[in-house]
Amino acid sequence: LGGRQSALLEALMGVGMALMALPVPAVPPPVLLVLFAGALLWSAALLHRRVPHQAHHLLEGGAMVYMTVLMLDTAYGTADGTAGGHASHGEPAGHAAAGVPSLSAFLAAYFLLYALVTARRLLPARAPHGGERAAGAAGPSRAAHSPEVAAACRLALALGMAAMLVAM
Repeated sequence: LGGRQSALLEALMGVGMALMALPVPAVPPPVLLVLFAGALLWSAALLHRRVPHQAHHLLEGGAMVYMTVLMLDTAYGTADGTAGGHASHGEPAGHAAAGVPSLSAFLAAYFLLYALVTARRLLPARAPHGGERAAGAAGPSRAAHSPEVAAACRLALALGMAAMLVAM
């Protein structure tokens, strides 16, 4: 059950990232904030139950909440017409808030390193003697559930997160 919940969290993050990356928001930032905060709390509950890989999801959810708060700051600003929050320092509303540079840099570095570690899992394994495929190796019907597909999805998510953080 924990593996399915982990996969569902990854899918939720991927869809949320795609929605955030659209030039015209398809979903209002407050809705995204609730979505990502829910994913963050869900990850924390799974981590408490010792489901593997949840520390990463916790950090991923935290990064998404952080970026969504910056989107809210940029989108809604303050009553005096400036973007709100500490990150904007009086910028006119509509200009992207940079956030906390050291936090953004740390998160971007984490996701880039995570992408490198994950990419290593995509390298082909050594073929057994004779160059034939190992017995029981995943055929076409099992390809969608293979560890390589999961690693490719994690790689795409990590690179997307790093790109979004660097762009802020």
